[in-house]
Amino acid sequence: MESQLITAEVRFKGKVQGVNFRRNASVVANSKGVSGWIRNAEDGSVEACFSGPEPTVMAVINECTDLPGATVTGREMRLLPHVDYVGFSIRY
Repeated sequence: MESQLITAEVRFKGKVQGVNFRRNASVVANSKGVSGWIRNAEDGSVEACFSGPEPTVMAVINECTDLPGATVTGREMRLLPHVDYVGFSIRY
């Protein structure tokens, strides 16, 4: 049975800017074959969209809460209609 494809929009809060969070999250997403994007937000948080099989997307999101150098103190997530992104990119 195939996993459902999902797209999750996530906002990570805490010490997530200036600590290579976006680069490290991109490495995790790419290593697991999850597509999407990640960018810094003006309020000091980091916004991301992760797209792929549900268990893999959830694993990437969970791994992102424990990236080296970062301290994630909060996470907001909402599911969107599936988007088939090409690769995973860091947006500026």
